[in-house]
Amino acid sequence: MSTECSLHGQLAEYQNDPDYIAELLVLGLNEQVVARMQAMGLRRSDIARRMGVSKAYITRILRGNPNLTLRTVAALSLALDTRPIVGLHPCRMDEFVNWRLEGREVRPVYGSGQEIDIAATSALAA
Repeated sequence: MSTECSLHGQLAEYQNDPDYIAELLVLGLNEQVVARMQAMGLRRSDIARRMGVSKAYITRILRGNPNLTLRTVAALSLALDTRPIVGLHPCRMDEFVNWRLEGREVRPVYGSGQEIDIAATSALAA
């Protein structure tokens, strides 16, 4: 088996792994948070104060806490003067779906190579 086939097989195993998808969503969220903080000139301590939490808590979020609640995402969103977007997109069982981080968004890429433009895959709307 070639290395490319082996890698494709390993990726196929992950496409339906909730932990893998959650990690990509967390990465996408963190990219958006950091970009928004930079654009607003905010530090972790500023976000912590706006959310009423400790700076250490914000650090844990930015390190990639995969168990963020929707309430935490909502509070983070409000602290950044944004609104969160959460959504689901149906896919056919016979389609290979690879979740890919592109800039600040996590996007599904289907077996045909056709990318779906879904605003709902963004964890936060900037």
